[in-house]
Amino acid sequence: MSTDKTAIVQKLFELTAADKWDAVEGYLHRDFQAIVAAAHPYFDVYRGLDGFQRLFRKVFFETYDSFEVEVLEFAEGPTRVVAINEATIKGKKTGRMIKMSLAEVFRFEEGKLLSLTTHYADTKLLTEL
Repeated sequence: MSTDKTAIVQKLFELTAADKWDAVEGYLHRDFQAIVAAAHPYFDVYRGLDGFQRLFRKVFFETYDSFEVEVLEFAEGPTRVVAINEATIKGKKTGRMIKMSLAEVFRFEEGKLLSLTTHYADTKLLTEL
């Protein structure tokens, strides 16, 4: 298994957490998009660096009181990396704290991140928080 794409995903986690968006841009494909399904409270298609930043703000600062992610493992294929995670989330509306598994699928093209999709264990619960 090549670790090039996995290393890029790990670097993106590091850079976004450190608010180093100028560096993030170098890892994004010119057609990058993050696709969030309609069942999510922040559904949309987020394009480019600005879209990625907007999505990050919505998840980590606007929608929930807290949202912490622990990466459990990575799986890498020829064009994708999947991060298997456990999220600890505290709702703004309810103040309730939950743990939920989620998978993030990072798709690469030309050595850069082309798309990101997230798959939560219970999207209904996310909207209720």
